[in-house]
Amino acid sequence: MHINENAEANGLIVQTVVDGCGVFMNRAKTILREKGIAEIDEHGWYPLQAVLETLDELKRTVGKEIICEIGKHVALRANYIDGVDTFQQAMHSLNEICLLNHRGVSSTMVYQCIQLEPNQLHIICNIPYPRSFNLGILRGMARKFSILVRIEPLPSDHRGGEFLVTL
Repeated sequence: MHINENAEANGLIVQTVVDGCGVFMNRAKTILREKGIAEIDEHGWYPLQAVLETLDELKRTVGKEIICEIGKHVALRANYIDGVDTFQQAMHSLNEICLLNHRGVSSTMVYQCIQLEPNQLHIICNIPYPRSFNLGILRGMARKFSILVRIEPLPSDHRGGEFLVTL
């Protein structure tokens, strides 16, 4: 995902970053305040760079596990495209779902879902969110659609990671 200085995440994503921190919620609010986000309106838009820096700071000070938890919460609360009713549809619509919740980013492929076999998907996350965040997104989507899947992180040069998902 190409990020320009005007790239933004919607307020629902920002609020979910806070909510996903559980007992570390105040830490997330403090970091966001330091990044210029004092109040969160779920219908507003906020600098994506501030959100990414907040995740990096949470990862550094709390641990990467919290980033995965935040990703799970985001998957459960993010805006979805009409007609996405199954896990597989969500996997194939990851890019569009991402663009629905962000603006000012490149409309080119940021998430890519490649069908390897009828029950196997290769997910490439060419986005600036951390790998553990995307792992959480995938786990959260499996929970949202009540499906058991195996998610295996793959070696990747992408900050967002790559995953093999077996249904």
